[in-house]
Amino acid sequence: MYNRNWLAAAAAIGMAAGSAASAQVVSPPTILTINAEGRSLRTPDIAEVSGGVVTSAATASAAMADNARKMTAVVAAVRQAGLADRDIQT
Repeated sequence: MYNRNWLAAAAAIGMAAGSAASAQVVSPPTILTINAEGRSLRTPDIAEVSGGVVTSAATASAAMADNARKMTAVVAAVRQAGLADRDIQT
């Protein structure tokens, strides 16, 4: 009788461990990958370009002042390249 109880207990522990292990299985995340290609036979009339500057300084006000100086230089270079003021947004 003792051997049967021990065997039943061992089987119950094994089944419990098996169900706990299967409960911990994590499904991989769903991944969606899209590749696309487009072609146009017309000459484009609009181009959008964005950029910025990043500055580190001892104080926030010093960083903001340096950013303003650098961004002013960037806008000046864009104007010098021939873009009209109406085409520049900051």
